[in-house]
Amino acid sequence: MRVEDRIRKSVVFIGIEGERGFVPLGTGFVCISVYEGLAATVIVTAEHVIQSISGDKVSVRLNRHSSPAEVVKINKTPHIVCKEIDVAIFAYRIDPTIYDVAPFTLDRKKWEMDVEKIWKPGPGDEVSIVGLYTTHYGHVKNIPIVRIGHIAALPEEKVMTHRGYIHGYLIEAHSIAGLSGSPV
Repeated sequence: MRVEDRIRKSVVFIGIEGERGFVPLGTGFVCISVYEGLAATVIVTAEHVIQSISGDKVSVRLNRHSSPAEVVKINKTPHIVCKEIDVAIFAYRIDPTIYDVAPFTLDRKKWEMDVEKIWKPGPGDEVSIVGLYTTHYGHVKNIPIVRIGHIAALPEEKVMTHRGYIHGYLIEAHSIAGLSGSPV
C-alpha cells in the first residue's frame, strides 16, 4: 500500500527542547477545522504525549518549504481534550506559504459520506500509520515513517483500554515508540 505524500506532509513531531536541540516524543497532525464558515488550523495528537511533557509549553517541529524544520512552542493546555479516546487538539495558525504541510479537513459529515461512497471499512482491510520513528526522525527536517496494518475488528461493542471501555476499531500493526498521536 503506497501512502500519498500529502498524508506524510500532514504530520508534525511533538517533543521538548533539550541540550542537544529538539527531542521528539510523539506525533501530531495538522487539520483544518471549519465551523460556521470560519476555518482554523489545529494540531491533533494523543493526550498522553502532552501529559508526558513537563512544564507549560510543548515543542512542535514543522517542516518548512525552503529551510530546515522550525520548532515552535505552544501552550501545553489544549483547546479540546478528550481523555476517553486520548486526543488533544490545539488551535495554532500555520501559514502554508511558509510551512510544508497538507492539512486534513475536519468535517464529520463529509467524512461519513466519503466512507459510505468510497470505502466501508471491514476486518482485514489495510490501514496505514504515519508518524515518528524515534531513532530516525531527521536531523534538519521531520521524516515521517509509514507502518502498515489491518483492521482486526470493527467498533461493534466497547473494548477495554487502560482508559476504560471505548468504542474503537482494533488495528493490528507493528507499533513502535513515537507513533502515539499519528493519523491512521
